[in-house]
This record gives sequence, structure tokens and C-alpha cells, in this order.
Amino acid sequence: ETGTRAAPTGPGEIRLLGNAFNQMAETVERRNAALADSERRYRFLFDSNPLPMWAWDADTLQIMAVNEAAIEKYGYDRDRFLSLRITDLLDPSEMERFGNARLPFSENRQSAGLWLHRNADGTPVEMEVITASSRRLGRASWLSVGIDITARRVAERALARSEEQLRQVQKMEAIGTFAGGISHDFNNLLTGMLGYCDLALSELAPDSEAAKDIAEVRALAVRGGDLTRQILTVSRKQV
Repeated sequence: ETGTRAAPTGPGEIRLLGNAFNQMAETVERRNAALADSERRYRFLFDSNPLPMWAWDADTLQIMAVNEAAIEKYGYDRDRFLSLRITDLLDPSEMERFGNARLPFSENRQSAGLWLHRNADGTPVEMEVITASSRRLGRASWLSVGIDITARRVAERALARSEEQLRQVQKMEAIGTFAGGISHDFNNLLTGMLGYCDLALSELAPDSEAAKDIAEVRALAVRGGDLTRQILTVSRKQV
């Protein structure tokens, strides 16, 4: 009964002993009050934190405490949440990584990482989790804070895809410019080939073997000219 005080009377030794007990009771009462106040402040910071928070046993992995933000984020009621183990929040694909990432408990250890979690309804959630070791709950435990980065990760992946598409477009544009320059020069060569074929055909008999060969060369040159015009059309962004 720390609120009770002795009223010592009698010999000096009894009075001294009574006063000593009164001082001890006052010291215990002050310390209990300070401890209760500290616990209230800790509970307030834990429960009112806008970020999901949960504490879990370092040995059994049982969830020991959870705040309102975590209940709202994951969709479990408090009793159900407190019946889970920390691995129940993880996506099955993360189990092996979690097992490899576990370290022996030690005071003042902190870690952070990106983890794929699952809500109560099975919806995947990408969480950035910061975890610190603690013995505030009377045993070795971990206190975790989670930040939902699902939307940010979706945006990052969309940005990465856009950047890749932009790089591909730039590559194609560079290739088009390069091909357009080559096609222009190649078309000039084909024009000369066609001219010499026409000169040769004008001097040969139409039914000669040489005329047939030169006519075949000319036909190939015409096809090459058509192809270069198509490349030039694309490189100049024409229909």
C-alpha cells in the first residue's frame, strides 16, 4: 500500500525506521506514477500513430500488439489480428526470403525492407517495413512500422515502362534518320545502274542472252529503288 504512511512513535530507533519506510513508500509511489505516465504516453503514441504498427514476439512470431491504423489497413478485427503470426501478413512468395532475413534478437537492432503483404481479403500490398528490437513488452519482441508504397511502386513501374518506350522510340528515330541518309545515297547509285542498263539494252539485240541478263539486273535495280523510296518515306515521317 504505497499510499499508506506510518506515524511512528516511541523510541528514536522506531521513529527513524518509520521515517525510512515513509521515504521508501514515497519513492515507490513516484516511480510507479512515472512508469504509468510513460506507459500512457507510449500507448498514446502507438495507438494514435497514423502509420500501421504492430509488435511481434521474436521467438514465436506471434503478434502481440497492433494499432488502429494497422487494423484499418489490413482489414482484420483486433482479436483476429492478435491471433496471427507475423508470417500470416506476408505473401507466400516472401516466406523463403523472410526465413533467410531473420537474425538473432539483440537490443537496439533496426532493419528496413520492402515486403509484399496480403490484406485480409487477399489483396496484395507492397509495404516498406521498418523494424526495431524492443523489450518494452516484457520479452524479446520486434516493433514494426509499415508504409504502404503500392501506389508509388505502380507509378515507378509505369515510369520505367514509359522510359523504356521512349528509349525505343529514340532508337527507331535514330535508325530511321540513319537509314534515310543511306537510302538517299543508295538511290543515287541505283539511278546510275539503271542508266547504264538502259544504254546497254539499247545496243543489244532484244533476244540475246546478254540482253536478258541486263534486263534482270535492271528489274532488280528498279525493286531496289522502290525499297529506298519506302525507307525515305518512313524516315521523313510521311504516309
